[in-house]
Amino acid sequence: AMTITVTTLANKMKAMETAFDKKVETLKKDMEAKYNEQVKQLNRAFDAKIEVMMVMLKAKDEDIGKLNKEIGTLQKTSSFLTQETSDMTTKINTNAATIRQATNEVKYVEQKANDLEDRGRRSNLVFFGLEEQQNEDCKTKITELLRYYGIINQTESFRLDRAHRLGPYKQHAQRPRPIIVKFAFYDAKEFVISRASYFKGSDITVSGDYSKATLAIHRQLAKHAKTAKDDGHITRYDVKYKHVVIQLENREHDKNQYRSYDLNFINAHSNNWYSLDIKKNKQKTSTQSHVQHNITSSSSQQIETARFLDD
Repeated sequence: AMTITVTTLANKMKAMETAFDKKVETLKKDMEAKYNEQVKQLNRAFDAKIEVMMVMLKAKDEDIGKLNKEIGTLQKTSSFLTQETSDMTTKINTNAATIRQATNEVKYVEQKANDLEDRGRRSNLVFFGLEEQQNEDCKTKITELLRYYGIINQTESFRLDRAHRLGPYKQHAQRPRPIIVKFAFYDAKEFVISRASYFKGSDITVSGDYSKATLAIHRQLAKHAKTAKDDGHITRYDVKYKHVVIQLENREHDKNQYRSYDLNFINAHSNNWYSLDIKKNKQKTSTQSHVQHNITSSSSQQIETARFLDD
């Protein structure tokens, strides 16, 4: 009976082992099935995400491609614009050089024209302050004026090509129109202008006849000289054509006190131009006596007048 019991127990134990192994196997299969299903789910989710990312990357690649194309287009445009700018700069520089040359040529022509105009006016004088009269003869009026102030003798007269009033007549004008006179001889005109001081104390003044450009230079020279005189740096000054002659001190017979300057020199040395004694700004000896005479208003009449007096 003991043997049967042990055998029976062994069989039961074996049956239990077999049943346990089956349960373990079944559990294992279930676990493997669940694991495999989870792995498949994870793989499907991962693949889906990968697919989404690939789509996104493809879209990014397309965007990058478009950007690269746009960058390439911009680079080409930039290169074209750079070349265009370079060409335009070259053209501008060329045009600027042409304009400068043309400007210089125009200035040269203007200077020549002004010089020619001044040469054409070199024998002219303009008289200011002479009262107007009806049916007046300006030649006779000027001759009588010169005789009255002692510039010429009562029996002498200058040969005048023409004399007339400047500008249109205006009734009730505050000032009489000036008279422009063309002398037949340049020396006669110089003779009269050198004695302009004879009119001092009257309403009559006389000046040379110049182009507008030269008159503008006169005004600037006179402005600089007047400022220097008002500040006490010079004693007297006289504007002569395109330069101004100054007198540093009141020494009548000292030639070194007179100096001559043009507008370019004055503008270049605006602060102390009157104190600079440059040889090229001094007048030649041949003209120095005339300048001194004009500034000092000498009453001497040593000039030979026979060659330009009217017979």
